[in-house]
Amino acid sequence: MPKIGQSSSKKLKQRRKTPKTKLEDKIHSVMREIAIARSKGKCVCCGVSEGAILQGGHVITRKRQSTRFDLINVHTQCSGCNGNHRYNPQ
Repeated sequence: MPKIGQSSSKKLKQRRKTPKTKLEDKIHSVMREIAIARSKGKCVCCGVSEGAILQGGHVITRKRQSTRFDLINVHTQCSGCNGNHRYNPQ
């Protein structure tokens, strides 16, 4: 059992990002920026723009690998709409 203040090697492995994970994070960041630029910085669901945390919302979940990096599947949503999984582009 590890001492207080020490973590097991399993926990350390979970915290480290692999090169693949780092690349996926960068791709998601770029896709988010493209989606925000495409929607002119407004949530496609409620139209909010100022003071909102805008995210790249996926119509089809990211768990589906075939659509994970498809820009057609990513739209700008505020954190509230993305958290509620609402999608209704104008």
